[in-house]
Amino acid sequence: MLQIYPALVRRRALAVRLAVLRPVAPEDLLHDPGSSLAAPLLADLGAELVQLRVDATQYAGTYYFRDGDEEVALPAMIRVATSLAETGRSAPRPDVRVAAALLAGAVDDSARVLDDQFLHTGGGTAEILEAYARAHQRAAHD
Repeated sequence: MLQIYPALVRRRALAVRLAVLRPVAPEDLLHDPGSSLAAPLLADLGAELVQLRVDATQYAGTYYFRDGDEEVALPAMIRVATSLAETGRSAPRPDVRVAAALLAGAVDDSARVLDDQFLHTGGGTAEILEAYARAHQRAAHD
């Protein structure tokens, strides 16, 4: 049981990181041709999502843990990652576009694992993430 707590901490930390980024306009962050922050940020978020995908497979029980506050709930905050990935695809810098594609791939892969293991929507990433958010929102209010 104690082995799942680091996985929960990683999931909640990523959610908080995304919550902090939520008020920032993605275009301001990703479309500045002089910024050296955008590509590493997207790559880091992608790496964190890859770790969470591994955690979901290794510690499947963590799926059933609910987070009360929206800011620490990945199902509520993952849309920030998808927005950053979508906006980054049209960034002027090639390194940002590549990092955005990596982040999008990590989101898609995480969604697929969630769907295969828990949600069973058979849909695309957007549909899976909506189902993920609804499932956790319902459980938080029960």
